[in-house]
Amino acid sequence: STEVVGTPHVSSTEEAFRLWAKFAEQRFGCPSGSSTLFEVTQRCAQWLAIHCKIRLGEFQSPGDLEAVCVDLGIDEELATDVAARLWADLATDGCLSSALLLRNVVTQSEPQCCRAHLGIIGL
Repeated sequence: STEVVGTPHVSSTEEAFRLWAKFAEQRFGCPSGSSTLFEVTQRCAQWLAIHCKIRLGEFQSPGDLEAVCVDLGIDEELATDVAARLWADLATDGCLSSALLLRNVVTQSEPQCCRAHLGIIGL
């Protein structure tokens, strides 16, 4: 397939995780930059549970995930690619668990993260 020059493109699932983490930190981190990855992830999990179109903790379609990417602040065209990569890598039986998404975002973006923190917030 021919890629249109200038079209945002995500080259890997790992890049999609990093982009998600970057925008989550921008949205849910403290302006001073003093928020820990744990704090950002906890705020993001609360936001997903309260404000986003997920049912029983799961995204029901790639479009739902894409809408969350846009709401997180990712450019619409880039959000399409980010959502597609994350969905392809993580979705099972037509759904994607928000907890699984956040767990992977944390472990992919911060490999040295203390995994005990994930359990504290239910991930």
